Amino acid sequence: MLAAVGPMAALGGAWAIGLDGWFNDFHVYYLAGALVARGDSPYDAAAMTALGRAQGLDFVVGGGYSYPPPFAVAMAALAALPFAAAAALFTAVSVASFALVIGWWVARVVDRPSRRRLLALAAGFYPPVAGSVFAGQANLIVVALLGFGLAPFLPAGSPAGAAPPAGFRRSLGAGVAIGFAGIVKVAPLALAAPLALIGLRRRPAAVALGGLVAGAAAALVLAGAIAPSASAGAAGLGGLLAPDPFWTNQSINGALSRLFLDGDRTTALLPADPSALIAGMTALLAAATAVVLVRVLVGPDRPTRRGVAVALALAIVAAAVGAPKNSFWNHAPVLLAVALALGAGGLTATGGRRILVGVWAGATALQAVLDRWLDQPAPAHSAALTVLSDSATIALLALWLALASLALSIAEPAVRREVDGA
Repeated sequence: MLAAVGPMAALGGAWAIGLDGWFNDFHVYYLAGALVARGDSPYDAAAMTALGRAQGLDFVVGGGYSYPPPFAVAMAALAALPFAAAAALFTAVSVASFALVIGWWVARVVDRPSRRRLLALAAGFYPPVAGSVFAGQANLIVVALLGFGLAPFLPAGSPAGAAPPAGFRRSLGAGVAIGFAGIVKVAPLALAAPLALIGLRRRPAAVALGGLVAGAAAALVLAGAIAPSASAGAAGLGGLLAPDPFWTNQSINGALSRLFLDGDRTTALLPADPSALIAGMTALLAAATAVVLVRVLVGPDRPTRRGVAVALALAIVAAAVGAPKNSFWNHAPVLLAVALALGAGGLTATGGRRILVGVWAGATALQAVLDRWLDQPAPAHSAALTVLSDSATIALLALWLALASLALSIAEPAVRREVDGA
């Protein structure tokens, strides 16, 4: 119940101050489903705009529908309802599933009831969660799917506790849930990398990886069989890799794009084409993540349960900051990364990690405040504002560093044992 307070407060507060843009992203989902239902492509932005206008819906189409086809096919059922009823049902399911998963996770990460209540409440007020509800984003459903899928890898009880390994069915179901999350938002599919490494020594992870692949593939095949038109135009998703300085793009792509390209709310510091730099920095993050994952997961005494939890957390954060055109609201699954690290213990054990976690929390809050301020008419553009507009990206990079440090500290004792043995 406490985890649901934040999302519901966001809706109530937006209504109280008369904020514009309610359920803007849900308009896109709803109309994409309606286009699929009538045999058209959900990626046709012009058709979406025309359909929305015909139904009297006021929204900003932006880049149009930019998710895999199965999600549009699933939305066709909601599109059969009036818009208000569909939005209400979507919001209710999102908030309820999010709150249930967060409650379940908090109960297993924290042993003190008072701290459980505080963390559950804080999770609901995490800015990407509140923003997802207001915008009508699908992120809370993604968090619920990932929460179920990652549950077998969460160290239970106190940070030093351990949970029994999941059986075949539970591991397979967990993987399928992650695969389903990946056909709503593609970033969760990055979890395949650590699962593959864990699966070299741990059968449940190998089964979960098979479930992930099977779940995503089955969704794609089923969507193609039900509505062949849903895939028409999907090749255009490659455009997501292009630089984009739009203010909601809180990823490496967005941060570097705003430094070199004028945006809707920011001015470039050094006008140039950032494409090569974006590709290089994203590849560097991927390579660094891969090195840390191998270090903590591969070896005679690895992976440990703590190492598994932190490796999965690191992959979640790396995917969130590395995925192109990933919005601030899409950072909601990062809560699960923090929970995994808390369950493993040691996230704030050193001064350096405490500072990095503080930077993550502070920069995330700053981004939420800044977004609201930039929404005012004609804000004064400046170099400082351009840099500050990347706060959420900086926040995730700080959290990535904290998790990488924790992962390497977990791997170090095993390395010492190998050296001593030699």
